[in-house]
Amino acid sequence: MVPFRKRGFACSELAGPAMAACLGAIVSGPAGYLLRRAPAGDGLSVGAPLSSELASLLASLPSGGEQRLGDGAIMRPIATFRDTSGALCREFELDATSSSVAVACRPTGEWRVAFALDTPATAEGYAPAAALDALETYLQSIGAGAPFSPEDEADALRE
Repeated sequence: MVPFRKRGFACSELAGPAMAACLGAIVSGPAGYLLRRAPAGDGLSVGAPLSSELASLLASLPSGGEQRLGDGAIMRPIATFRDTSGALCREFELDATSSSVAVACRPTGEWRVAFALDTPATAEGYAPAAALDALETYLQSIGAGAPFSPEDEADALRE
């Protein structure tokens, strides 16, 4: 006589894969929406070169500074660093009709948008945690180095 296997299955057999699938859907859904390649509200498109006005400011304005653009938007460089390929990159904010958090890199002499994310514009300068989490994930994915000191930033911008 051959014993029959019990019907059903143990919960533990599928718990791991099911949990991973659910977590993946929870994380990738909003991240995919936030990181889509559509232009940010202020015209920042991932992969596109920056306008000459923004590129000029990124090449000269120190982190912590602020400059009003010709269209009334305000640009604030946040940090300067190098990615794992050695490209010079700068994180910045652009406040206009919406507020954008962005990273532009200069791998070959031209500043290009590497990351851009719109956040609701607020008078208090508040940025939703999801935006900062997405930025942090992006910075980790490119192996962003530590932010430069003011002296090192000035030297790098002169290159």
